Amino acid sequence: MIYLTKQQIIRLNIATIEAHGGNFMPPNNFLHEENLDYLLEAVQAEMFGEPLYLIKLPCIATTLSATIFLAMAINEQD
Repeated sequence: MIYLTKQQIIRLNIATIEAHGGNFMPPNNFLHEENLDYLLEAVQAEMFGEPLYLIKLPCIATTLSATIFLAMAINEQD
């Protein structure tokens, strides 16, 4: 399973705010950064070698559009 990194989530957050408006509070726009750290660890948890959380997107179009949006956000920041 491939998971987003913390840096990718931050970049996606910045790109979303730039595209749709809102306020970005530097450096990373966190009120409680430890909550994101916990979630990143929790979604990658396994029990008996199997992932606890399986994320299934409803259709291939959603997967493709999410992938394209994320790639654009990451490329704009590099």
